[in-house]
Amino acid sequence: MEHSVRSVNDRKFVEAATGFNLSGEQDALDIAAFCWENDTENLLLDHSNLPDEFFNLRTGLAGSVLQKFSNYRIRAAAVVDPSKIHGRFVDLARELNRGSYFRIFENINDAETWLLGV
Repeated sequence: MEHSVRSVNDRKFVEAATGFNLSGEQDALDIAAFCWENDTENLLLDHSNLPDEFFNLRTGLAGSVLQKFSNYRIRAAAVVDPSKIHGRFVDLARELNRGSYFRIFENINDAETWLLGV
């Protein structure tokens, strides 16, 4: 599966491939390695990269993936339809959007702006 590397104003980020499913810690490590191989710590995810289990805190998927991103200093922006954010995930999303390693956005422009610090 090929992820793409995009550059805006001399700042790079990895855009996760369509069809890439962030379904566990190994997927988080794999995409982190791809970021490092391409000399960037910035990652753009689309809602299609995040399975429904990610939004269900009982599965532990969000926690394990986000911990890997934090440990390896990957800054990830996820473009997510607001209808996916419900239940206890609402509180987590609110907390995440105050942090510096993972944020959720409703559109790609806001996600890219945050990722690139523009």
